[in-house]
Amino acid sequence: YPTYEVGARLCGAEPVVYDDPTELDPTGLKLLWLNSPSNPTGKVLSKDELTRIVAWAREHGVLVFSDECYLELGWDAEPVSVLHPDVCGGHY
Repeated sequence: YPTYEVGARLCGAEPVVYDDPTELDPTGLKLLWLNSPSNPTGKVLSKDELTRIVAWAREHGVLVFSDECYLELGWDAEPVSVLHPDVCGGHY
């Protein structure tokens, strides 16, 4: 989705596209930008996937930014917010 790349570049950041953010090299990584449910693919990250990503980000001191603007729409899988207590343990 081009808006994310444009936003990153406007901030002086280098955007990196990935399938599994926990495989990224965390060195120098300050922000992880998630989009679930995804636009344009519609992919929904599961509660377990989000929990693993949040744990990885905390371990490496990476801030998670989660674009969840499509959370309320109907999906094949039940979308879960990264702020749900089952995902973040109630700690933001």
